[in-house]
Amino acid sequence: MSFLIALIVLDIALVCVAIYAASVVFPPLFSFNLDVPFVPTRRPHFSRIIEALEVYDGDVVYELGSGDGRFIMACARARSNARYVGIERNPFLHLIALWRRKWAGSPANVSFVRGDFFTTDFSDATRLYAYLMPQVMDALLPKFERECAGARLASTAFAFSHKAPAEVIKLSTPSRLNGQHTLYVYAF
Repeated sequence: MSFLIALIVLDIALVCVAIYAASVVFPPLFSFNLDVPFVPTRRPHFSRIIEALEVYDGDVVYELGSGDGRFIMACARARSNARYVGIERNPFLHLIALWRRKWAGSPANVSFVRGDFFTTDFSDATRLYAYLMPQVMDALLPKFERECAGARLASTAFAFSHKAPAEVIKLSTPSRLNGQHTLYVYAF
């Protein structure tokens, strides 16, 4: 009987892995028309982004469009004395993030919220991270200026069109297969 249960659990895990792999290879199929396709932040960039965010003890860090939770979990491992909140609208990616958190031992300083970052209150945020499309970034700018006084925001690849960054960091050089990745850092 326990062998049968183990096989069922393995089957479910394999189906989840297959769906996840498909979502990475074919992001538009899994975007659920939510304005922003799932394009995860590249792992080799994590440490530079975390460093640019300047996360300190007691900070509250939000990731807008946290996807499968990989970046927030990496942040929590690197700087464990801060609180991390991932906001994701896509129900499938949100479930993967919850699973990733559980797999990591359910750290108390990490939470994932299935919701819309346009309606989320960021007044407690001290740090924010986003990898969003330019039009979404520009739509969020008034909200950040209203709610995020004193916060630091890092955005991969896309800058605000009406706000100058405090810092621009080159994350990678362009290659035949990939364009250059740039991090734009803002102070509010």
